[in-house]
Amino acid sequence: TVYNIIGHFYTEQNKHHPRLLLCAHYDTRPWADEEENYEDRYMNVPGANDGASGVGVLLEVARQISLLMADSALTMPVDIVFFDCEDMGTPEFFTGVEREDTWCLGSQLWGMRRQENANAPVYRFGILLDMVGAPDAVFPRELYSQQFANNYLEEVWRTADRLGYGKYFINQTAYPLIDDHYYVNTLGGVPCIDIIHYDARSATGFPAWWHTREDDMRNISHETLQAVGEVVMAMVKK
Repeated sequence: TVYNIIGHFYTEQNKHHPRLLLCAHYDTRPWADEEENYEDRYMNVPGANDGASGVGVLLEVARQISLLMADSALTMPVDIVFFDCEDMGTPEFFTGVEREDTWCLGSQLWGMRRQENANAPVYRFGILLDMVGAPDAVFPRELYSQQFANNYLEEVWRTADRLGYGKYFINQTAYPLIDDHYYVNTLGGVPCIDIIHYDARSATGFPAWWHTREDDMRNISHETLQAVGEVVMAMVKK
């Protein structure tokens, strides 16, 4: 069973306006399949960065949005979606016949349900946060984000640069990544970008502790979380 958690933020004045979609996945990988020792690969991943960092940022964003609502200062309605089962993709040690589309099950469900709902909300665009807490995080311009929502990607990156966070939001392009935003775009029909830590210098493109038991609070920086949160809030306030 897949459980997506959805919060709606709007005022009576703007509840029928196009919304901003903010999202992250809240599940963590049930297999640490990047561990060197084979026996350790059946352990759970703590997911401090890969999962919890995006959720943590959006929980604080939700608190800030509530303050705007209390002051009648929320100009654009916002939906926050925490997707389930993003990290359920087939483990690397699996030796059977692999099924397609085993990643991002929550966003696939969200997109399909949206297709079935004639009264589904209208979204201006969406922002996905994934792995946004590392001390040395860099967020390149992911290729699917450019393909489906380049205008919004440019707007977010310009905002980050204006706020002094250009060292995180770098002007480099990353490979196309199958993440929740892919299905938000293709199944949900919502232009959505992915703010995700990706480093082409590593073997996997992700930090050394990605999908291992080392993905814990030792690899979380409040400065990085602050930077991402301020950029997202700047988009909320536009």
